[in-house]
Amino acid sequence: MANALPLIVALVAAAGCAALASATSYTVGDSQGWTTTGVDYSSWASRNTFVVGDTLVFNYVSKAHTVTEVSKAGYDACSGANALSDDDTGSTTITLQTPGTHYFICNV
Repeated sequence: MANALPLIVALVAAAGCAALASATSYTVGDSQGWTTTGVDYSSWASRNTFVVGDTLVFNYVSKAHTVTEVSKAGYDACSGANALSDDDTGSTTITLQTPGTHYFICNV
């Protein structure tokens, strides 16, 4: 992990009661998906407004990447050691359950 260049994206989910009624599905990285090249995930995230109930769909090469949700400390340290969730199946869907910032890295 120390020598790996992880993918990092911070996503902000806004609170709102109406959000659950109008949940949206977002494909992270759009057509390029969750990859190590060609996508500025911070820019991608800033173009979207996420709310509780929305889903984030991560498409990537199975076993070559992971979708690892981490705390801010894990994000800052670029570490998945205390991951909140971790998946490497190639297609991961995360439903935003809480408002606030959510941090995701590739832990490969």
